[in-house]
Amino acid sequence: MIKRKNFYETIFGKPDANLAEQEQNKVIKQAVKEAKRKQESEIENFIYVPEANLYFARERTHLGESWENTHKLLEKERLYIPNVGQRNLRMPTLPEIVKSLNYFKTNEPEMFEELTAVRDPWRVNHIDAYFEKRQNGFYVLTQNKTKAEKLDEDTLTKDRTLGISLDSWISNPTSQGLPKSDISDGDFYYWAPRDKGVARLGAGSDWACLDCGGNPDYGDSNLGVFAVAPHES
Repeated sequence: MIKRKNFYETIFGKPDANLAEQEQNKVIKQAVKEAKRKQESEIENFIYVPEANLYFARERTHLGESWENTHKLLEKERLYIPNVGQRNLRMPTLPEIVKSLNYFKTNEPEMFEELTAVRDPWRVNHIDAYFEKRQNGFYVLTQNKTKAEKLDEDTLTKDRTLGISLDSWISNPTSQGLPKSDISDGDFYYWAPRDKGVARLGAGSDWACLDCGGNPDYGDSNLGVFAVAPHES
């Protein structure tokens, strides 16, 4: 009497153990290839800004989230940069906003319009800048309030709701990316740094502005962030 196992092998041949392993390896390789392709395609949703050496998202995300919550959410996100590796996503700083606006004005006019054009809908974007009044003066805190610098003495510290020149701001800012005290007039609204306020870049149907007195706990459906990822770690 032929045993069941021997009968199967007699009729169909001895199973090829290597075949199953080869098929499994093939599936794994395909999955890895697809994951890599997806990772590499993510970079297409970002614009490389040479002056700032970073990648700037083409679309706003985390709509409705506060400044505080946006920082927490971005800490969990990564961007894969081909030939470089994974980089953390974060909010742009004021100097990075200035450099990006300069680049977009010439090379990515649609992005420049998105960030600064006076039109509907209202669009407000978080910036990594928190302001704090201390005994020895005003400070700007970046990197989610972990790095503090005394506010540049040349900073414009008064509101200019009649407007400053956008071109003058982005072409000649302070070292911290803020408008200088002698900035020329224009139609770009400016609210100076406030104690415990955060910076936001906004534009809507009535005006475009840089507001440095925003509430870090405030969230609104028009409020979001253009995340950035540094090219270098």
